[in-house]
Amino acid sequence: MKRKSILLVLCIGMILTSCESKISLNSTDVKNEKNQKNTTMENPDKGYNLPIDEDKKKEAVNDCEEIMGIVRDIYSEYNGIQEEDQNTAEQMMNRMKEIIKQNGNPVIGSDHYSVMDNYQKVEQFLKSAEQEEKGSVILYEADTDGGITRKEYSYDGKEMSVMSAKNDLE
Repeated sequence: MKRKSILLVLCIGMILTSCESKISLNSTDVKNEKNQKNTTMENPDKGYNLPIDEDKKKEAVNDCEEIMGIVRDIYSEYNGIQEEDQNTAEQMMNRMKEIIKQNGNPVIGSDHYSVMDNYQKVEQFLKSAEQEEKGSVILYEADTDGGITRKEYSYDGKEMSVMSAKNDLE
């Protein structure tokens, strides 16, 4: 009887110990979640899907449409190519890059080894940002699907952000 009592006490002790650690883990998780929510709530103006100023939005749309108007003939020439034909898609993208860079715009292709043309504007923007000077720069990306992506990088003296817009003729 004495052995059964000791065994029963040990079993109850083990159960209580394991339950206690689960409870403490759960309360720690709850505290971490609350801290994460507080951090997010402290900075409601950071993150994804931020509201965009209507003037900036119109400017981005107009810029994309203007650039697409410039490269429309190239896109039309290559329209109907199969996505599997990477060489033709890259040729189209490179021709689009050549036209976009003529206006002095920084432009890059969407392939992995694309070289940025007119990189000097982006480089100057980054150097200014290192000095904590406010500024912005627009980088265009010629995509292999025939579209154009416009990325406007902005620095306010403390934080950098990017607003991206994509336009294609389909």
